[in-house]
Amino acid sequence: IDDEVVEIEAFRAVTFSPKGSYLFIGGDDKIIRMYRCKNDFKFLTFYKGHKNSILSICCSNDEKSLASAGEDKLVKLYENEESNTKIKWTFFGHEKGVNCVSISLDCKFVLSGGDDGQKFIFEIKTGILRKKFPVNQEEGPIFSVAFLPDMKRIAAAGSEK
Repeated sequence: IDDEVVEIEAFRAVTFSPKGSYLFIGGDDKIIRMYRCKNDFKFLTFYKGHKNSILSICCSNDEKSLASAGEDKLVKLYENEESNTKIKWTFFGHEKGVNCVSISLDCKFVLSGGDDGQKFIFEIKTGILRKKFPVNQEEGPIFSVAFLPDMKRIAAAGSEK
């Protein structure tokens, strides 16, 4: 990567955009860094907005949206442009840190899972909570989430209490 020296406690999240155009890195300093991947690795910009560590990052298939999950109980959705990194939505609902985030293949929904065992689906266009999945008493934290490509199901990985 470029000559930029980054000194933070830890990077906790990393992802490439689906087309390989960008690399995103986030961590304990509450900032997501965006690098261009084509031809050379060049630092482009920052995404800010979390109040605690960033634990997961996901870029939409069309590369127009970037979602992040954080220890601050929030999911952020950013407009992904090299010159515009503004927050489009902040999604609320988790009672503890949010460990994982995924964007549907059709770029319409964000799925999140957290330490509270909760899973939510938010609509990207409106910012509305579309579905809150019931939490089983034995469920513990959710560590990974994914949409099935046909959008009829989700998958979630976690642990029992």
